Order: sequence, then structure tokens, then C-alpha cells
Amino acid sequence: MINMNMKMKDIITKNAMNVEANDKIPKLCNYIILKTKNIRDCIIFDEKNDLEEKNINYERILKFYGDWTGYEVSCNEIRITDYISFKQKEFYMIPHILEYLKLGLSKKYGTRKFCIIISIDNDHVILRFHTYRENEGLWISKDLEGYEEPIIYEVF
Repeated sequence: MINMNMKMKDIITKNAMNVEANDKIPKLCNYIILKTKNIRDCIIFDEKNDLEEKNINYERILKFYGDWTGYEVSCNEIRITDYISFKQKEFYMIPHILEYLKLGLSKKYGTRKFCIIISIDNDHVILRFHTYRENEGLWISKDLEGYEEPIIYEVF
């Protein structure tokens, strides 16, 4: 189920009338999924393909981030607007990003449970995602109205 705060709902609804054919979202989502890899049971966006499990100090990571979810989210924070132009009138496509990533991650990683989070900060669309672990829970607060920025997420 998709969850969003009122700020995101207003933005998506306001821009829903600006629907136009666009193939940049599926291409970007496919690129992101292609550049992910499983490292120590964390799905990490490794754009440069230079992360190697043997070179990662996991003790330091857990000390810094507190858990695997925090580590994953920090590695998987992607500013969509760094890859494609994304005008305000195109914000209606944000749920499409969720859907394409959901399909792609499920196809690549099977039954693994994920949380995908998208927010808007100063006209930048920010994507984060992590494996959902029962013992760690969600990285995002369930109180979405407590966020200043428009935010949407889905666990699947």
C-alpha cells in the first residue's frame, strides 16, 4: 500500500492533469536496478561498480549507522533530478517511479521485502530504498505529516 503525506498528495493531485507520454522514468528505474548488488545481505546502489564486500568495514558501518537499514538507506539515496530533468508539472509521475522500482526490484531479488521512499526537497526528487527487516523496521517515520517535505513510501 502506498502511503503519503498531504503535501505529496496535493502535489500529485495538482499535477495529475499534466499527463504526457514519457519514457524517462522506466529507463532511469531500470538503470538504478541494474546498478544494485547484494552486499552482506544489503541491496546497494553501486553506480560505479566499485564496491567489494571484502573492503567494507562492517563494524564501523554498524557503529555509525546503527543498523543495516540505516546503511542501506545512506547508500541508496539517489537524487533523481541529477539523472533526469524533472519539472514540477511532472511530479504526478512520482507514484510511477515507485511502481517501476517495485516491479524491477521484485524481479531481480524475488521475495525480498523492500521499502521505497520518495521525497521532494527544493524541487529535487529524492529516492531512498532499503530492505525491510522485521527486527529493524522502517527507516521512515510512520507519522508522515511530521515531515516538512512532501513524502511518499511503499513497503512491498
